Amino acid sequence: MIDASGTGTTAVLKASKTFPVGVLLSQFADDGDSLAFEEMEIAATAVGMNGDLIAWDKATNIPVSINLIPSSENDIDMGFVFEANRTGKGKKSVKDVISMTINYSNGSSVTLSNGKMVKGNPADTAQAAGRLSSKKYSFVFESMIKS
Repeated sequence: MIDASGTGTTAVLKASKTFPVGVLLSQFADDGDSLAFEEMEIAATAVGMNGDLIAWDKATNIPVSINLIPSSENDIDMGFVFEANRTGKGKKSVKDVISMTINYSNGSSVTLSNGKMVKGNPADTAQAAGRLSSKKYSFVFESMIKS
């Protein structure tokens, strides 16, 4: 039997300046993908004048997103990372370098390194049903090791 349960999955996120020791992420939301590796385009193609396929490798970052329960401790922590790394008029980014280790319930893990938070929600959003929406935070990483 194959057990595809994600229950018990956790992640440890380290932000070089904001959370250098790391923060345990386990308060994943239920109204979006809790933890998602997004599709990556690793090659590009073209067709030569006579119909020959031309292909080449394409370097790309590894995109990962997490959805957290709104107002949870994890959401508050990631909101802090978001705001610390957001730049704006009269505001400088702390330029955190992010790493994340994801520990799955089946015992496997993925370690991502040399990353950057690239998207986040600056404040709560309320759904029409009267519930706060989960907060999505997106990252890109340079390297990944599976074990």
